[in-house]
Amino acid sequence: MIKQIIVDMLVRKIKNQEINPNTGEAFKVEDIKVAEYQNAVQEII
Repeated sequence: MIKQIIVDMLVRKIKNQEINPNTGEAFKVEDIKVAEYQNAVQEII
């Protein structure tokens, strides 16, 4: 079960082009490791 608050946080990070500290680049949907969250974010974006 996914938590909507986490989905919202991930969407916000992607839309605001926040820098991913692991890659040094803006967050992308592909950076999300859990498939359920990746799918939920893709539906919103």
